[in-house]
Amino acid sequence: MRYTPHAFPTLGAIALKKGSALLLIAAAVLAGLLVTETGASPNSVTCEGYPQARVFVEAQTWWRTTPGMSGTDFGHVHAGACIPERETLSANTELDVRIMLHDNPGQLEMFELVYHGADYETDVEFRQTPPFTCPNPGTCERWLQVPIDLSLFNHAGLQELRFRAFVDTPNGNVMIASLDWQVYIE
Repeated sequence: MRYTPHAFPTLGAIALKKGSALLLIAAAVLAGLLVTETGASPNSVTCEGYPQARVFVEAQTWWRTTPGMSGTDFGHVHAGACIPERETLSANTELDVRIMLHDNPGQLEMFELVYHGADYETDVEFRQTPPFTCPNPGTCERWLQVPIDLSLFNHAGLQELRFRAFVDTPNGNVMIASLDWQVYIE
């Protein structure tokens, strides 16, 4: 085996001209900004970054004992999301839904998205396996990615969506947090 020494070029031979180097750096920085802007996930609390305008809305169900009466106190359940209220949907999209249990001894076993029009109602169930529970007392949250499938609307135009979170309580009852809104379907 024979060793062959390599000549190292001088810095002057490999250096870029100042103008080319600055242009290359500017292009790299701009490309990094564009990748960050378009590649970022939507913010599911501030509602920024979704393909249409959205606003965060939340439904809550509270079961409290009435003062001076006997009964149960099963805390409450929240179901909230950035919804496209009265926005136009022309392609399938997703909802990032936040479910929160607060001082609630129950368990969320099912979440449901309902497609509704004047002459139809289509329920799509999302079973929670395992069920979502929270130490009592305490506050816990779970995020669900819920697809909106435009083929489940029977008509174009102004239609309704509804989501429901079902929490089974220890005494056999069910707490339901439900939220309705309207969208235009193309």
